[in-house]
Amino acid sequence: MRKSISCLMVGAILIGAVSLGPITTGLADENTNNKLINQEQLVNDREITVKKEVTYVSREEAAEVLVNSLDLDLDGLRFFKAPEVSDFFDDVSKDAASANAIMILGYNGALHTNDRNFRPSVMITRQELAEICGSLLQHMGPEQPQSTKHPLIKDLNTVSKDTVDDVKLLVGLKVMSLTKDGYFQPNLGVKPEELQNIIKRLDVLLKVERDEISAEVVSGKEGGREVEISWGEKPSSGYEINIVEMNLEGNTLMIHYQTKEPTPSSYNSTVITEPKDRKPIPNNYPTINNIELVRVIKN
Repeated sequence: MRKSISCLMVGAILIGAVSLGPITTGLADENTNNKLINQEQLVNDREITVKKEVTYVSREEAAEVLVNSLDLDLDGLRFFKAPEVSDFFDDVSKDAASANAIMILGYNGALHTNDRNFRPSVMITRQELAEICGSLLQHMGPEQPQSTKHPLIKDLNTVSKDTVDDVKLLVGLKVMSLTKDGYFQPNLGVKPEELQNIIKRLDVLLKVERDEISAEVVSGKEGGREVEISWGEKPSSGYEINIVEMNLEGNTLMIHYQTKEPTPSSYNSTVITEPKDRKPIPNNYPTINNIELVRVIKN
């Protein structure tokens, strides 16, 4: 009798171990940083199943790409001390590379800051990106954007209630797309190339002014020609613009430039400034009829 009971106990333990195995694995997978990997199955020529790693964009990466690609900043806002990321979130270090971008999105009302947690390294989902883009359209667009078509989104009932309107707007404006079967897949991650395509479409709708930057050919101190580039009026000190390089393409002078804004924690006077920079035009360049400005994104 004891032997039978012992066998039953061993069997129960083995069954429990087998049945709990997938659950434990599932929990481990859930706790894995969602930012990095999604496993896609592929079949090679030998019909052996292999796996390919697909990288999705994290929330901090999305913030940086959005701010840099759309030229988002604090223009038009007067401040003596620039805001810091700690004014909005507790889990983002002020020394993090993405701190300034996250601060700018928070300042422009594109992020929820109520719970003070940004979760920078976590994968950004499609519905979270839709909410950010929708907020930017509402706050920065020339007028309230309207979509002419409202395609059927088959999984709209799985979208967060606070995000439904943003998803419908962005799908209607064709900023974000559905699958061939009509699904939005709100909790799926966003691949880098998909984010770039979304930003290109969003940029057209935002009609973001390129910082009111202008350039003209002027006379230098010694009578030579120079090109002068201006950033327009700024609400405080701390803004800089610099000509990185220039070259001639046909009869068009290509001006490559960089801008610098007041950094978080910096103290700046609120006097109106107009950042400018000049550079001599090579003597062998012909008469300049056209100037094209090219913004250089800092790495």
